[in-house]
Amino acid sequence: MNAVATSTDLAGLERYAYRLLCQTTDERRPTSRGAARLAAALDPQRLERAGETSPPVPLAYQLWLSYLLWLEEALRALGASPGDVSGVELAGLQALGRARDRFLNAHQVCPRCQGVTPRATAAKRCSRCGHELSGVAL
Repeated sequence: MNAVATSTDLAGLERYAYRLLCQTTDERRPTSRGAARLAAALDPQRLERAGETSPPVPLAYQLWLSYLLWLEEALRALGASPGDVSGVELAGLQALGRARDRFLNAHQVCPRCQGVTPRATAAKRCSRCGHELSGVAL
């Protein structure tokens, strides 16, 4: 099996960026996927204690995504252009952007508290503050 450099694995980067965004929300509801993982775990109590409902993002992807998030903010603050970054960085920023777009299409942001609620739940209220979400568009 060949090792793939995290910075050039754009499909993996996008997948893990989306997973990381989902894990940072206030979603604590177990999913069928999470239930299947819990059922297959060698030590289910460890997963319950850790509160994990989805597989963790591998450390290499966490580090690269952290760098890309920092770079994105630094470029915005400095008013830099895409020509100021390497091709690998630009491709990573694009993968991060695609993951963010997918996340925002799958979730509603509360105008009151900025909490995030999955659209698939057909929730009428924010899962964090209870504010009515009807008609909220991104």
